[in-house]
Amino acid sequence: MSTDKIQGVDLHNGDWGKAGSVICWSYTHDGETKVAKEVMEATDAREELDDIQSDQGDLMKLYKNFVLVVQATPKEGAGASSTGHSSMRS
Repeated sequence: MSTDKIQGVDLHNGDWGKAGSVICWSYTHDGETKVAKEVMEATDAREELDDIQSDQGDLMKLYKNFVLVVQATPKEGAGASSTGHSSMRS
């Protein structure tokens, strides 16, 4: 995480990483503090894929609909990390 951009993230409802959970982010963009409230629409553990929709907050001033799809692809080998891929729909 980029601590100079993201000030905090709070779970408002549900369980971390579970469909239906509600997460609120506070972050800085262009020197201004902003917020985003997101709902985890779907999660697929086998594909390591999350579908997250922002339904409240500063993003809604710019977009009617904002969906972030995130997928992690594990790297091969002992101690290897994952490669993350994301796409946005608005």
